[in-house]
Amino acid sequence: MKINTLLNNLLLLSFACLVSSANLYGQTVSTEKAAVEQIITSLFVGVQKADTLSIKKLLHPAISLMTSNLDENESPVITATPISSWLNRIGSAKVGSLDEQLDYIAVRVDSDRMAQAWTPYRFYVDGKFSHCGTNNFQLAKQGDNWLITAIIDTRNKSGCNESTSPFNGKLQASLDTLLNGWHRDAATGQFDAYFDAMADNAIFIGTDESEVWNKQQFMAYSKAPFSDGIGWDFTHKRRAWFYAEDYETAWFDEDLITPFGICRGSGVIEKAGGKDWKIQQYVLTLTIPNDKMNTVRELIKND
Repeated sequence: MKINTLLNNLLLLSFACLVSSANLYGQTVSTEKAAVEQIITSLFVGVQKADTLSIKKLLHPAISLMTSNLDENESPVITATPISSWLNRIGSAKVGSLDEQLDYIAVRVDSDRMAQAWTPYRFYVDGKFSHCGTNNFQLAKQGDNWLITAIIDTRNKSGCNESTSPFNGKLQASLDTLLNGWHRDAATGQFDAYFDAMADNAIFIGTDESEVWNKQQFMAYSKAPFSDGIGWDFTHKRRAWFYAEDYETAWFDEDLITPFGICRGSGVIEKAGGKDWKIQQYVLTLTIPNDKMNTVRELIKND
């Protein structure tokens, strides 16, 4: 008994140490990510203020600055810009004339001393839209300080949404359109369009315990209700969105007006291949008022 007790205590102690280490590591990564984000934010504050002195403090002396562009034949070409030329342009600009608006900052950190930051952006000169693209920052630690060691960006004139509305608002409007269209396609029996909105490896989970289907199984189930031109009519009355750090994945939950009363849907939508958003998972549940729960439990307890 004493040996067993000792072993159990050792196991518990080991587990506690593992949990503590994992928590500490997570806190460290979070702290370093925040520090890298602050460096990137400070860089663009310096650009807007035409403050090259503050910008230089964020840069490694051997930093490289490159751009991926298209030549006259629409073929990719890489051009390098001397950092001194870039700083001179910023320093000679009117304060506030150069405004690079970031959609988001997605940071990855390794070993607490190397990091990468991915920042899609829209660039304005004197308040007028100029171009859009993405910055890729490489950073490393020198002592206690993060320094930017390399920047490569893309600069696009086409394919940009020139609206000044916030990125989150535009993304949410786009995803709302996708999900509303998906529900509308079900209500009007648009079989092909409905399932085209779903990823090939999508999962649909219905209200019955047996209804855990991959896309092919869900398509087989849906052929009958869609055959008369009307699948099922669900209309959302509330929806909330949540996003991954890189904005390539979105989670949602929604309340739906259905023939069965108010139901709740939740799911995941991912940006497939960095291009098209596709529904990866959808879970449909019935909402049961708390004061009706005992009645429902009695009805199904023998099933």
